[in-house]
Amino acid sequence: TPMLPSRASSDVVSPSPIPLALALLAVLLAARVAFVWRRGRSRRPAGDPPLRTLVVLGSGGHTAEMLVLLRALPPEAYAPLLYTMAASDTTSAAKVAAFDAERARRCGRKAVPPSEM
Repeated sequence: TPMLPSRASSDVVSPSPIPLALALLAVLLAARVAFVWRRGRSRRPAGDPPLRTLVVLGSGGHTAEMLVLLRALPPEAYAPLLYTMAASDTTSAAKVAAFDAERARRCGRKAVPPSEM
């Protein structure tokens, strides 16, 4: 029978780093999934009062971007919306008035007139 070469006790074989890296990656992925899963749930209990929300509007497309974000907020959790904009920004004022009227219709409440915004 052929003799296999023997290893000396000083020849230590180190484990491959690939299984360790895969295990670390699996742990990180599981932690990320758990974080996203928990974050997807509402953090506010259903009985909490709505949050007053300040919305700062500007020119150059900022108003349109803000309205897109506001449409994603549940109206029952974020009310009233308080708007601030330049007195000379009539375009934003018109867009906000239309948005607020649409939001009020969805919630079944009366829209705030632009003069009171």
